Amino acid sequence: MTQPAEKIAAAARILESSIEEEDHVMYACLMDETGKRVAEKEGAKTVEEARSIRSSLHGLAQGYPRGGLARAFIEDEMGTIALYCVAGDLYLAVAAEPGSPLGAVSMTAGRVAERIKSSLQTGLE
Repeated sequence: MTQPAEKIAAAARILESSIEEEDHVMYACLMDETGKRVAEKEGAKTVEEARSIRSSLHGLAQGYPRGGLARAFIEDEMGTIALYCVAGDLYLAVAAEPGSPLGAVSMTAGRVAERIKSSLQTGLE
């Protein structure tokens, strides 16, 4: 189910305000069920590779064989990426710089995901 434009706008505002507070975040975005970016926030240390991996994350979310992917973490030489389903058709991806503790990335992404989920359910920010 596609989210109404006003709810997406509210989710984008939450994403932007939440990520501004996090120094270890390089990039964050919300993407819809087609993989299209519907909101984006660059941190202080954004790298092009963080944006380019969005299609791979979309493929993971859509093609996960067991279905119902709620969250996933990927750690590689460029840092850590957290992927959260915030609605059946909307995903949050948060890319953190190398050396960021997995717990910090998980807490940041989880906090933003919960705020967005709540906003989508209630229509409040």
